[in-house]
Amino acid sequence: MNKRVYLPKPLPHQIPVLGSSARMKVVCCGRRWGKSKAGLLACVEGHGPPGCHKGAIEGGEIWWVAPSFTIASMIWRDLKHALRDAWSAKNEVDRRIELESGGSISVRSADNPDSLRGVGLDGVVIDEAAFCNQETWTEALRPALADKQGWAMFISTPCGQNWFYDLWNRAQTADDMGAWQRSTSDNPIIPPSELEAAKIELGPYTYSQEFDAQFVTPDGALFKREDIEIIDSRVTRIAARVRAWDLAASLTGKRTAGLLLAKTPNPHVYVVEDVIKGRWLPGDRDAIIRQTAEADGKHVPIRIEQEPGSGGIAQIHAIVSSLAGFNAVGVRVTGDKVTRADPVAAQAGIGRLKAVRGDWVGDFLSEIETFPSGEYLDQIDALSIAFDFLKDKAPGRAISDWTPRVDANDWRNDVDIRDAVFSQINWRDDFPE
Repeated sequence: MNKRVYLPKPLPHQIPVLGSSARMKVVCCGRRWGKSKAGLLACVEGHGPPGCHKGAIEGGEIWWVAPSFTIASMIWRDLKHALRDAWSAKNEVDRRIELESGGSISVRSADNPDSLRGVGLDGVVIDEAAFCNQETWTEALRPALADKQGWAMFISTPCGQNWFYDLWNRAQTADDMGAWQRSTSDNPIIPPSELEAAKIELGPYTYSQEFDAQFVTPDGALFKREDIEIIDSRVTRIAARVRAWDLAASLTGKRTAGLLLAKTPNPHVYVVEDVIKGRWLPGDRDAIIRQTAEADGKHVPIRIEQEPGSGGIAQIHAIVSSLAGFNAVGVRVTGDKVTRADPVAAQAGIGRLKAVRGDWVGDFLSEIETFPSGEYLDQIDALSIAFDFLKDKAPGRAISDWTPRVDANDWRNDVDIRDAVFSQINWRDDFPE
């Protein structure tokens, strides 16, 4: 039976990396640049000038290492597809494929760096290296290359200025090392319109890291005070509204803050209508949250940040239980505060974040212009939770513009939609009239 290998053709922007003779290659690149395809090519057929850094089809013992089991599973899937007609042996448990050349490729997870010790390697690809522990390289994989003078390719989106950043800097001047910093825009498959849309949606901080492959740090102000227009009253036409709470863990330092955010129909504008904040004992805090919910009305959903662990679960259970009859839910947040705030900062930057004039506005603006280095972050945390809830809400029909859907004399027109308990209704866009 003829053995066949199925590999993607390298794109022009990948050729300088794959063709370089550098033994250690540090490739900092944006999302969808083609990291997985470059890693696949390096593992299977090697890289550099002919005969320089051998891959598995030339008899090399190669590892492809990922930061987590989930990413490793996706790599294993792609590798099996490429070598489906070529392997002489395949082990699903060890995620190892052997070829008739004597070479092999193993897909490993860096969840436990100690499990990567003890094997001599001809080459290794460290996928999303910035998200692996430094010990994965220094204590496990680097020694594994020593006896065979094997090669390494670090290929990753940046994650701040961690060890991957230090390695990338060193690779620019060190002998036998190469460094590249390439944007997602290199990939001709990604249309410019998609990148522009991502820049608006994600915000400058996240976009610079995830798409422009910049080693950014959250040192500068994310928001500009002058970008936020102060209006005299609440807008009359809204598509959705939510009250989001960021809870303080103690009476010192951090405050509890509840922010009311509205979203207008097209064109979407986000309006901060009210902020309540303070340091309260748990019982007083829960009473204030209940009073605020009653003032907002049952049609306003409530979202409360849930701290990790069993303590956070118990806390949210107690608060939500005290809000019977309201659409109140605890939400688990992911990522750091800057990453979570970046999408709403992007909207502020294009004039789509406003605030209603009130006694609370001065403190809100002071916090927003010093974020993330200011003394308080609670109002912005609440703003991030609220925006995350509203951003994917379909515009639908503005609540204040509600008109009868049936004959004017029908009894259903006596129901005030603004007082409805929306949490008890499963709305469907395709529901027939």
